[in-house]
Amino acid sequence: MAYEEIGYGGVGGLIVAALTFLGWNRRLNKLEDSKVDAKFCDTIHKNVENNFLDIKENLKYIRDRVDEIANNARK
Repeated sequence: MAYEEIGYGGVGGLIVAALTFLGWNRRLNKLEDSKVDAKFCDTIHKNVENNFLDIKENLKYIRDRVDEIANNARK
């Protein structure tokens, strides 16, 4: 092990100690406590997908009705 590596390790340790002192560890703990479970996210994504499919069906219905009205107006 070279002296330079020991110096880099020591400086890295001081930086980590300073960040921990300034509250970085508490911020990480708060982040871990406020995370959302994957099951919850999957449920939200599924609901969004279902809503999107409903909107697509409604738009298709509206387009069909507009086409029908346009065809009746041409006659």
